[in-house]
Amino acid sequence: MNKENDELVYKYYSDESKYAFDNLKNEYISFSSLGMLNDPLEGYGAYMSHDISHDELIEHDDVNKSEEQKEAEREALENVGNMFSEWDKNYESFACRVFCASNEYDNCLLWSYYANSHKGFCVGYRKKDIEKITNSEMFDVQYNKRVYFVDTKNIVKNDQYNFDELKKSLSVKSELWRHEDECRAIYRLNKDEIATYQPSRYYDDIVESSEMIFATFNFREKMCSKKYILKACRPAVIYLGMKMLDEEKIKNLREIAYYKNIDIFKMKQKSKSYGIEKGSSLNPQRV
Repeated sequence: MNKENDELVYKYYSDESKYAFDNLKNEYISFSSLGMLNDPLEGYGAYMSHDISHDELIEHDDVNKSEEQKEAEREALENVGNMFSEWDKNYESFACRVFCASNEYDNCLLWSYYANSHKGFCVGYRKKDIEKITNSEMFDVQYNKRVYFVDTKNIVKNDQYNFDELKKSLSVKSELWRHEDECRAIYRLNKDEIATYQPSRYYDDIVESSEMIFATFNFREKMCSKKYILKACRPAVIYLGMKMLDEEKIKNLREIAYYKNIDIFKMKQKSKSYGIEKGSSLNPQRV
């Protein structure tokens, strides 16, 4: 059973997803490409050129400049930012995958959004197990009115893409998402997870697939990688939604919990409250 001192993070799943049941049974979690996440502004930052400081970007107007000069500067700054933003997001989407979870298992809105209106289930995973997969710490998302500012000189470090900068850009989201209390882990693809093809053979050997990401970063080669990367991670606890009524699905989840020796509960309404909490255990008695 789950140890009380283990720090857990929680992933919500729809009961209509076969992949969710299979991954739980086989002890996998899925790291997704940025393009698969539900916020189209994931990883977005305001990009500054090398010679422009943060303060200058915010307040670069000069009383001695004409309006035409100011407008030209603003347009140049925007063009530089858009260029790096597009390149950066393309690279992030190709070379990295993200596991998104919440610090809460009793978030009523998340049950509604991601667990099929409380008919799905939520799984707790040990944070330390996920960190072993990524070889880096999970981090909490910060919510802000303003985007994260990225200095373009920090994107490449020692001729390598700077993943610390990626982590920073993925750790800030609009405050509109604050209710999700999200935490994340970033997985960097290794060479075995990226296929490289010469352009002359690319379209002969590769069929466009909804499961793959295709990219070109130079004129000599094209690459592809899977949109979803599965990694082994043992579940620690299972919660069933208040509205999960399908007896067959409940039976399957209880069997998974039994054979993996983990706790399973069904959510219920808190007394005299709009909140929810875990109900009594659904674990069958062991003989």
